[in-house]
Amino acid sequence: MENAEFKRAMGQLIVKLRKDRNISQEKLALDAEVDRTRLGEIERGDANPTVDTLIKLAALLGQTLGSLIEEAEEISSGVIRQPIPIVNPKHINRNIPLPQGLTHDQLEKALNKTLVILNQIGLDPTKGDIQMNIYSGAVSNVVTKTIAETSDLVQNKDTSHPDLYNPNLDPNNPDWGLEMKATYRIGKGGESHNPGSGWFMIVIYQIIDGQTHIVQVEVAQLKREDWIIHDRAEHSSRTRTAVTREHATKMLRENSVYLDKRYITPALKKVIESQAQGTSF
Repeated sequence: MENAEFKRAMGQLIVKLRKDRNISQEKLALDAEVDRTRLGEIERGDANPTVDTLIKLAALLGQTLGSLIEEAEEISSGVIRQPIPIVNPKHINRNIPLPQGLTHDQLEKALNKTLVILNQIGLDPTKGDIQMNIYSGAVSNVVTKTIAETSDLVQNKDTSHPDLYNPNLDPNNPDWGLEMKATYRIGKGGESHNPGSGWFMIVIYQIIDGQTHIVQVEVAQLKREDWIIHDRAEHSSRTRTAVTREHATKMLRENSVYLDKRYITPALKKVIESQAQGTSF
């Protein structure tokens, strides 16, 4: 592969990613701390960007350095592949509240980073690469990691506590913790091994043409009484689980902070339509 071909491919890719995210060249240059003229040269393939510059550009474009280089290499060699899925900002309901320390823009960025990572892993549970429940756990872990990387929330390594917490708040503050789950079942209610009061988020994904797409994100602030506890049998080694009560499940569905209408179910549509007037997707 000629260096000139790679530079042109990298420039084309940066332009495409920038336009896909409706970012102007001026804003990208400013945020990446690169002179606009220099960015123009990079996008035309006339300049050879440094690794530090590529790392900054990749982060701003919802990529990793590895995914950016890999895709540019494929473009330069003539390999055609499906683009990495991204969440559509038009489907984000900014009227839905989020935990303190996490903004809607940060959530969008975290979800896009998640899709990049999952695309790099390349596992397809529908083809038997991995069990679906194990893959859901992996998706949940990746979302937890990317939210910690893009917001004020911190990943909690102690499984007896929520997956994420806000270090700037007292643990008794209802905004302190965020429990994370992922599933392929659209409109699913909450399920947890550590039920309690605090924020709860469910990321719903679908496998489409071998790629993971995020189609819905439910989020709500729940109380201890919103959960039904299923105690394990006396001599059972199974972990105790809990599920949300009907009203809490309905609240999660109503609070779909992200929802791609193409995948909405009739039952979910009915719940969403029961929301107060003025909330739209």
